[in-house]
Amino acid sequence: MPKPAFQDALIFLRMIVITKRSYYKNIALPVDLVDRIDLVVDNSKLGYKSRGEVVKEAVRNFLKELR
Repeated sequence: MPKPAFQDALIFLRMIVITKRSYYKNIALPVDLVDRIDLVVDNSKLGYKSRGEVVKEAVRNFLKELR
């Protein structure tokens, strides 16, 4: 079954509510970027278990550098 056209351009990262104070929003990333994130997750030496872990750490580091 073919994927809808928008999935060819974007993959949606969906995250769920984990606490009452903290919640997640959806973001969309280009497929090529998600493919690169998947390579990081697949590299067991790095210890990441999900795309979300990689993205959260990358964004936190980026925002820390902006200060």
